[in-house]
Amino acid sequence: MAQVADFSSPQSLTAIKEHFSGIIRYVSDFAPKNITPDEFNRARSLGLSVALICEQGRQPALRGAAGGQHDAAIANEQADEVGYDRNATIYYVAEDPNVLPRSSWPIVEDYFRALSGRPRGAYGGLALVTNLMNKGLASKGWVVQTWGGTSPQVHLEQLVEVNTFGLVIDVDNVLQADFGQHPRPVGPTPTDAPTGGEMGISTAVSFRAGQVDVFQVKAGTLWHKWDIAGNWSNESVAKAAGLNPQPTFPDQVPSVSLLGGQCIVTVEDDGGRGWFFSQNAKRGGWGVAELP
Repeated sequence: MAQVADFSSPQSLTAIKEHFSGIIRYVSDFAPKNITPDEFNRARSLGLSVALICEQGRQPALRGAAGGQHDAAIANEQADEVGYDRNATIYYVAEDPNVLPRSSWPIVEDYFRALSGRPRGAYGGLALVTNLMNKGLASKGWVVQTWGGTSPQVHLEQLVEVNTFGLVIDVDNVLQADFGQHPRPVGPTPTDAPTGGEMGISTAVSFRAGQVDVFQVKAGTLWHKWDIAGNWSNESVAKAAGLNPQPTFPDQVPSVSLLGGQCIVTVEDDGGRGWFFSQNAKRGGWGVAELP
């Protein structure tokens, strides 16, 4: 199983390269812990993948929507500065340094609902992280091993009591090959589909056996594209879900996850409203809800 190293102070990337396939580094208001363009470029020159996490002190998600708006602005600005892919995930801390009671979950959900920019991931314990994913508020999950274990739904698992090879790091198992890292895994380019174009295509997912699915916002429409044996098809998700009139969606990368046989897509329309679309792989048909 591949592993990556996460750390908040500079480490020898050459030494990390000997044992790990990538690094996870910080974007935040606290400059000493943040990744720099030089470090980012050095990691990439060594063939290390890079993922980013925004952590603003202890239990930052308890700052609610205002905190989420602030953190997303800071995180995306710093991600731009280092050259982080616009389609790569930024993880945000749902809970740390310990798990939160369920009574605190609504304000954490407000925090994640206010995040914007790049696809968002959630860091914390299994229960809260999967709750955020199930509600379409995070497309990637990073869990702490001792905070409820893990599941096939999440993407990264932070380990305890493991060999750090003398480095001041935490070690993480990569549970899914695409955990939102830069560079993005190579996916399909459905340029022959009627909606065409490569800008803003979501991470590829395997919704049904033998099928590859991507989602794209183009000219204000959220398109679902799927490929079977090299033949691409399309549908407007909002139209298929029965929304009339259909919302207009500004340029963005749709957030997509597969949960228990259900495909979940979240986007924001040009009025700032969040939409949650879901389709069951067996039953078909799109459901829709407006996020509060």
